[in-house]
Amino acid sequence: MLEPEYNFNLKCENIHLTQSSQIVLNNRDQILHIHDFKRLSTGEISLENLENQLEEINSKYRFLFKRLHQYLLAANNCMVIFEGLIPASDLESYRIKSSCKEIIYPNLNTDFASELVNMLQTNYNVTATLVSFEIGAPAIEQCHNLLRISAPALASIFDNDAEPYQRPWATYDLLFAQLCIALSATQFGPYSYN
Repeated sequence: MLEPEYNFNLKCENIHLTQSSQIVLNNRDQILHIHDFKRLSTGEISLENLENQLEEINSKYRFLFKRLHQYLLAANNCMVIFEGLIPASDLESYRIKSSCKEIIYPNLNTDFASELVNMLQTNYNVTATLVSFEIGAPAIEQCHNLLRISAPALASIFDNDAEPYQRPWATYDLLFAQLCIALSATQFGPYSYN
C-alpha cells in the first residue's frame, strides 16, 4: 500500500464478514472495515446496495492513499508501525470461522524491514523508522532498520474472543508507552518525543 502505484480497489469477492457480522475483513489488503459499511438496526453489517457502498468506500480510500503518498513525498521522516500482536493460531481459527480464504500474518524480519526502508527512501526520499509491536517480555530492542517493542498480553474488559482483532487493548497502551520511552531516548531514529 505504500508503493506509489498502489490502487485501492475493494470488490465483492474481497469481503468477508466476521462471525458476528460486526466487521468486514478485506482479504485483498488485510484491512478491517469497521465503520465503512452501512449497518442494520441490530448493529450488524448491511450488504444492501453493495455496489453503491463499494463505490463510496473505494472513492474514500483512493483519496486517503493518494493523500498518504503526497504526505510521504513532502516528508523528511516517517514512522511505520507493524502490529504483530495476534497469535497466528488465533488468526487461523478466526479465518475458518469467518470463511475467509486467506489471512496474511507476516513475520516481520530485518530483511523485510530493510527492503521497506529502501523502498520509502527510493520512491519518496523519506527516512523511515520501522517499529514492530510484539507479544513477549517487556523489551525495547533496536535491530538493523527495525525497532522491536514487546509487552506481555494483558487482559482487558474490552477483549472479545469472538473477534480476535479486538484485543488486547491493555497491551496496546503499554506498547505505546514503551514507544514514547524509546523515542524520548532519541537513539532510535530522527524523532524526539515531547
